[in-house]
Amino acid sequence: MELLWKEGKRLKPREVVAEFERHLRDELDLMLEAANASQLRRNFTGSRLLRVPEVYWDWCSSEVMVMERMVGTPISQVDELRAQGIDIPQLARDGVEIFFRQVFRDGFFHADMHPGNILVDRDGSYIALDFGIMGTLTEADQNYLAQNFLAFFRRDYRRVAQAHLEAGWVPKDTRVEEFENAIRAVCEPVFDRPLKEISFGRVLLRLFQTSRRFNVGDPAATGLAAEDPAQHRRAGARPRSRAGPVDDRQALPRALDVGAGGLARASAPSARRSAILGRDASSTSPLVVPAALR
Repeated sequence: MELLWKEGKRLKPREVVAEFERHLRDELDLMLEAANASQLRRNFTGSRLLRVPEVYWDWCSSEVMVMERMVGTPISQVDELRAQGIDIPQLARDGVEIFFRQVFRDGFFHADMHPGNILVDRDGSYIALDFGIMGTLTEADQNYLAQNFLAFFRRDYRRVAQAHLEAGWVPKDTRVEEFENAIRAVCEPVFDRPLKEISFGRVLLRLFQTSRRFNVGDPAATGLAAEDPAQHRRAGARPRSRAGPVDDRQALPRALDVGAGGLARASAPSARRSAILGRDASSTSPLVVPAALR
């Protein structure tokens, strides 16, 4: 690829293959998966939001993992969840808060939270399964993601462009105003549209085109973190019979239901990240985006 296509080196195919190799190797070692589950369970000890099965170490090896049996309703069975009296909008809010706590509080997150790996208990709490792919973030990564999330939901595309430049995702000689305009061209067409009307294939194509134009890099850890909330979004973009907790009639900002106060609370241990948010961590005021916290 690097020899036959001028864009080959920018896409870093060797690094991509090495990343796949590492994840495949890690997923085949069930002691690593058991350790991941144990760490995530410890991070949410005492929380009503997320239940993680206990690992029974005496019966675990690299080829066998024994853990607590978890009983719940698959998150894709929305009609059944409603019949159980589960508050679906609250469930969606809890899902995003779980993500924020993992990323901005712990720097350790489940990187494969598709609907097949999520159950819902009768009390409305989430149950996580499958811990083969986990991501870790440095404080610099966390700060970068916090700035990007908030700037995106405020439609502050200049700040998104600046954050990419400061993080080294684009070359230092990139003209911020040009990059800002390109980001706006990708985001504005989908910002207020219902999820079911968004072609994510087309959005992805525009993102690739923009990344190619501005020579954008792709650090793996933050890429995994950015992917995770998108799982909640895609669950809501499916037909009603297979939908997740997010209503496919909602616009993207409302579907993710993000408030600056919620993000600040999730990252509470870091005063620096709270400063980035520009609000007191106890604030529950929503971001200034359409229907963000209705």
